[in-house]
Amino acid sequence: MFSIYAAVPFILWRPYIGILMYLWVSYMSPQRLVWGVSRQFQIAVILAGATIIGWLISREPKRIPLTPVTVIVLMLTGWTTVTTIFALVPDVAYTDGWTELVKLTMMSLITVSLVNSRKRLELLLWVTAGSVAFYGVKGGIFAALTGGTARVFGPSFSQLSDNNALALGLLMILPLLRYLQMEARTWWMRWGLAGAMGLCGLSVIASYSRGAFLAAIAMMTALIVKSRKRALLGAALAAALVVGLSMAPDKWYERISTIENYQQDESAQGRFDAWRFAFLLALDRPLLGGGFWVSTNPNIFNHYVPGVRSRSFHSIYFEMLGEHGFVGLALFLALWIAAFRSCTRVNRLTRNRNDLIWAGNLARMIQVSLIAFAVGGTFLNKAFFELYYGILMITVVTEVLVQKARKAATAEKQKRPGEGQAMPVPSSPPNPGMRVY
Repeated sequence: MFSIYAAVPFILWRPYIGILMYLWVSYMSPQRLVWGVSRQFQIAVILAGATIIGWLISREPKRIPLTPVTVIVLMLTGWTTVTTIFALVPDVAYTDGWTELVKLTMMSLITVSLVNSRKRLELLLWVTAGSVAFYGVKGGIFAALTGGTARVFGPSFSQLSDNNALALGLLMILPLLRYLQMEARTWWMRWGLAGAMGLCGLSVIASYSRGAFLAAIAMMTALIVKSRKRALLGAALAAALVVGLSMAPDKWYERISTIENYQQDESAQGRFDAWRFAFLLALDRPLLGGGFWVSTNPNIFNHYVPGVRSRSFHSIYFEMLGEHGFVGLALFLALWIAAFRSCTRVNRLTRNRNDLIWAGNLARMIQVSLIAFAVGGTFLNKAFFELYYGILMITVVTEVLVQKARKAATAEKQKRPGEGQAMPVPSSPPNPGMRVY
């Protein structure tokens, strides 16, 4: 932990270092891997503060690109501010929801202002994918050694602590690992990343998450569709899936089989109760909803769904609907659509551009990650998942870099003489016999 605090002066000098360290701590929570008082340190808060100060005093460009994604992020943050003011439980909505979202929005916008080159973007990708993949590799090894008899969890008191959240995070970074593998220049790095992806996939299976199982099917299908070598990748994924499922114990199949018999599953019925609560609350307060964490209040929950234990929404869509009304849900869906369309534009703009092939590959993999979040989030209370916001900002940076490269190429082309255009001839050429000094 001392090394993290020792990095603060360097963060004030180069705030981009702070962004990488902040995201590493936010995603991976390394303090949860040690014992003693260090587990309680608010390292992310310290790194965020140092990064913001460094960003304010540095001479680096501070322009935040206004793209559809960043604009909708600001609109969504603004709307949740309104819903927090009028929340049914304003104290909880402010302390446990709104303050966290404002911090997330602020750090996201600082990220897109500092990540202004391909080198910085790829470092960001390595930090993002590697931080989450650490627990995927660790969990995959654990699952292989134990035969998958125990569930895989993330670090305690973190955004990945729950087995469902860890599985969703792993599914979202698997396409990023695939991109890094495509860009790897050495055989050992390509095979190392392939092994990491396999272990992450094994961790998803060992999480026993039914929502992640459905999201994994959607993610693998999208990955095959979005890849250039569809047949080869499809065969590799099919082989990996067969190997993974062959290692799964009987109780894993019993757990997954409850998807079909959801009527008898208590957990599934609890989700339906929470979704009914969100819908009825939104009908009663269509614009504002109930505010952050309203579903955890037993009195409000029982007012709309009597005789049922209060619980979280277990769905990003019903979470937005119940907490922030139909307006909040519309903005949330618009944000996902804007990010997906941004990737489509990048893919279109990079065709027949050898210097931008990397951006097209990354855009397609981001779309796969977005699909994994959209499907997996159907059964998980993670509307403001920090990893999702991080991938949104990677989307913004990728499109900005592509637009910048295209403008530079156009400007360079305009400087050159047009095709068939004669070179300018001096109006009064010097006398051949005259010496020119």
